Amino acid sequence: MKLIKNARSYGVASIAAMAACMVQAKDINGLVLAEPNVPVNTNASLQISFTTEDTSLCGVVIDWGNGTQQSIRLGHDQHKTSPATINHAYLNPGNYNIKLEGRFMSRGLNSALACNVLTKQVSVKVIDPAAEKLAAETRAAQLAAEAATQQAAAREKEVAERERLALAAAEKAKQDLLIQQAATREMELSLRARELERREAQLRKDEEARRTPGTSRPSAPAAPAAVALSASAAAGKAREQASVTAAPVAAATPEPVASNEPVTYAARKALVIGNDRYAKVSPLQNAVADAEAMAKSLEAVGYKVFKHLNVDEKKFKQAVRDFRQNLAGGDEVLFFYAGHAVQLGSANYLLPIDVQGEQEEQVKDESILLQKVLDDLEEKKTKFALAVIDACRDNPFKSSKGRAIGGRGLAPTTAATGQMVMFSAGSGQQALDRLGDNDKEKNGLFTRIFIKEMAKPGVSVDRVLRNVRTEVVRLAKSIGHEQTPALYDQAVGDFYFKR
Repeated sequence: MKLIKNARSYGVASIAAMAACMVQAKDINGLVLAEPNVPVNTNASLQISFTTEDTSLCGVVIDWGNGTQQSIRLGHDQHKTSPATINHAYLNPGNYNIKLEGRFMSRGLNSALACNVLTKQVSVKVIDPAAEKLAAETRAAQLAAEAATQQAAAREKEVAERERLALAAAEKAKQDLLIQQAATREMELSLRARELERREAQLRKDEEARRTPGTSRPSAPAAPAAVALSASAAAGKAREQASVTAAPVAAATPEPVASNEPVTYAARKALVIGNDRYAKVSPLQNAVADAEAMAKSLEAVGYKVFKHLNVDEKKFKQAVRDFRQNLAGGDEVLFFYAGHAVQLGSANYLLPIDVQGEQEEQVKDESILLQKVLDDLEEKKTKFALAVIDACRDNPFKSSKGRAIGGRGLAPTTAATGQMVMFSAGSGQQALDRLGDNDKEKNGLFTRIFIKEMAKPGVSVDRVLRNVRTEVVRLAKSIGHEQTPALYDQAVGDFYFKR
């Protein structure tokens, strides 16, 4: 009766709770994830191991680490046997700590004690396969770009080394030829000296024979003596020449002789063209200023300059024809162009200001083929020809009817014997106009350095061009830009802008 009275006072749940306190709670002694890495929206399977010796229930709360909690009664229903498997799907990628906390749970006569949690937490990594694939592809692209940059640097270093070795070999061959010429000249003089000594000895012998008593003297004794004296002097002079082993040029150079013929030298002529004001493609800022500065500098070192600014197709082609007609064999020639140019196939085209650029064939028809200009110079038998093309800027034809015409940079070209060709930047590179916003120079980077180096006296043209390339590379790298002027050299002999 007393128990019934108490039951009415406390309720069935309270009696169950009191009874539960009298037994031992189950131990959670194992906490394992079926897979430590799971994709988003895929179940993470948590396996909870617990003791099963007694028949009591125990309650536990699972905190999944993403703001979600789940209450479980171990030893009851689907979680009756160990290990119990509980699934949970994560919506977002990341690292999550799954924590367990024993908690008393009251549910009528099925109330559960708080589980005794021995293993309290485990970690799971939730991944997004699409995002990880994109990250992997991005990293692979970065590594490929770095490898390409390293390969390009290695190729540039290799080319520079080959050029250095070629220059050294050419210089050695030149010195060897001079030494050989000097040795040949010395041998010739030595042979002449010995022959004159032989003749002198024979003349002395003949003269002594004439002066021997009992022999008739010639009617004119002075003549043999004069001959002997002349031969002796000639032999002495030959011996003196043979003993000279100074510079081979000096030994081989004949004495100057008087002549009424005028001494002529090769004429120095330059065609300078600069285009800024393009009608149908993007205009430029510095091309005309670069052309004017180049023309002034060339005149200062003795060139007759033919200058043309902002020329259309007709005037451009006429300027090239007129310049060609003014050339003569043996001239030293320079062609400078600043403006837009484009590579189409394996050829380079210089663009007049009225180029349309609707189709590739139209661009070819309306533009000036660089190789044609070089071929014209070769046909005129010029002694030396240098073409300087400051045109490696962005592709002026961004797109045309859904596709681009040409690309950034110019294609490698072919220089004929006696020619040098220099582009302001290498293939695929962009030539800088400015070294940043604080650069107040009115000329582009390449042209300003070229003019400066050209004005230095006593520096050969090939050395000037290599100095220009070195300085452009250095200054471009100072602002994180890659610009390496391309040089194609088939010149024979040494030429100078300024002696």
